[in-house]
Amino acid sequence: MATTLTSLVEKVQLSGIRWQTYEALLSELSSHRPLRLTYNQGNLEIMVPSPEHERDKEVIGRFVETLAEELAIQIEPLGSTTFQQRWLPIR
Repeated sequence: MATTLTSLVEKVQLSGIRWQTYEALLSELSSHRPLRLTYNQGNLEIMVPSPEHERDKEVIGRFVETLAEELAIQIEPLGSTTFQQRWLPIR
């Protein structure tokens, strides 16, 4: 499969990436904390969150926590937790 590069701004999107390549990149880039890697069925996105992204994330998180508290809904904020599962069902 060919690897294609579609963007070079704050994120890079690659297609045709094998799961083993994704795992190797996770291992190699683990010390580069600002980088976020997302993989789905051969598509890999590498993102460097901007200050605006982080600010928006915090505001939205606070909103969700407040709403959940007011509605008595239990939530579990997991931050940037990575769930590694090779195959995910498409809904």
